[in-house]
Amino acid sequence: MAAILLVFLTVVQQKDTLHHRDALRHAKKQLLILLPRLPLGILLAHFLGVLIPPSWITAHLGQQASITGLGLAVVGGALIPGGPMITFPLALQMVERGAGPGSVVTFCCSWALLAWHRALVFEIPMLGWEFTLARYVVCLPLPIFAGIAAQPSIIAAWF
Repeated sequence: MAAILLVFLTVVQQKDTLHHRDALRHAKKQLLILLPRLPLGILLAHFLGVLIPPSWITAHLGQQASITGLGLAVVGGALIPGGPMITFPLALQMVERGAGPGSVVTFCCSWALLAWHRALVFEIPMLGWEFTLARYVVCLPLPIFAGIAAQPSIIAAWF
């Protein structure tokens, strides 16, 4: 990312120093907003991960997870509010506490595709209910397919 940043910085600097200064000013504003939130989000995710008993994670989301476990991961991913500062540390907690790859992949994909907070705040107001509902219907099975691809033993358990 640092190399890409240097390339962009060089290109912007050569084109127009005024835009360069605007970009730095906006980046500083965003940094001041996000900087205090990063450690808070990471701590929140770790505390939430600690509150879920490892035995529950192993039983429902572990290596022997069933399609029901993937369903739980879909719901969990869709309900987790916030950005990657919360979601990925929580996914790490799941892995460290015995969740299988299928459940963790399903959880992350569900968060990326089905997060209710983004739908309420951005998607519905900008694109409308009809679009959001259509997108949810289309996207709903995708996290489960991704989880099955990440842990094929889930399908084997059916037979």
